[in-house]
Amino acid sequence: MISVLCSVLFGADAVSYRVQTSGAKVVITDDANLDKAIEVAGDARVLCVDGGRGGVADFWALLREGAGTFATVDTAADDPAFLLFTSGTTGPAKGALHAHRSLLGHMPCIEMQHDFFPQPGDVVWSPADWAWIAGLMDVLMPSWFHGVPVLAFRSVGFDPEQAFHMMAKHHVTNTLLVPTMIRLMKQVPNPRSRYELKVRSLISGGEAVGPEIIEWTQDALGIRINEVFGQTECNLVLGHNAALMAPKPGSLGQPIPGHVGAIVDGAGNELPAGEVGQIAFRRPDPVMLLEYWNNPVATRDKFAGDWLLTGDLGVRDEDGYFWYRSRADDVITSAGYRIG
Repeated sequence: MISVLCSVLFGADAVSYRVQTSGAKVVITDDANLDKAIEVAGDARVLCVDGGRGGVADFWALLREGAGTFATVDTAADDPAFLLFTSGTTGPAKGALHAHRSLLGHMPCIEMQHDFFPQPGDVVWSPADWAWIAGLMDVLMPSWFHGVPVLAFRSVGFDPEQAFHMMAKHHVTNTLLVPTMIRLMKQVPNPRSRYELKVRSLISGGEAVGPEIIEWTQDALGIRINEVFGQTECNLVLGHNAALMAPKPGSLGQPIPGHVGAIVDGAGNELPAGEVGQIAFRRPDPVMLLEYWNNPVATRDKFAGDWLLTGDLGVRDEDGYFWYRSRADDVITSAGYRIG
């Protein structure tokens, strides 16, 4: 079984493309998105987690009707597990197929960047959508792997006051926030005096984390940001942890243990410190995609030899820190999401 994740932010055309391209057999949704799911499902069966209606079955009722016992399936590390679509401007959205090893591959970064996660009493929350690589593999699955509770609630948009309220009410200790969201939270006056916050670690990435954000989180929240870098195809591969290394504000950090990064030219040759090239990561790598779904040409073009090309131009300094310069294509980033 391969899970295909679709954000509720997607329109009907985007969901339909993913359902049809992947060949999905079942579409699971909530009541708010049920009409859209029915519209795009095609031959796939639709199940609703908020109860059945109009011929659509109740997901939870079907589970209760099951046998109550099950046999686990043996899977290899490289067996496919989930499919996330990533878009650019060179063609239709591409499906990045990931293996079961991806979860374990993410753990060193999550455990390090959340200041030696988990600790007793940890509770995790992030507004990051679980249908994106950050919400799924930076938040939800690593927390569940360790048995750590994850706070979830349905909201429309990001409300900084609500974010502070929910973190205080549910004693959230670990969070992931992109800089756009932190800038909105900066507008809330005196959060430490108004809310009894328990947050001990904050991961950020997806866009530049400026000095003003770093300073504000230290002053207003009493914590230091640990930055991360990655993309849908190869996630959480660079970062820096203030407790372990001297952060260089503005840098992407150093390769996370378990990953080999370099600056390379278009042929996959490593470049020396100070020269601009593509930020790349060497395979095999535990978080690297298996392939683009049914797209061998795109899979081939993603690599130069054994180096996965991120499409991000950067430099590496003499201390091994990576610095972002620009995109090698015309993908842009908004609120941590890559948009083509």
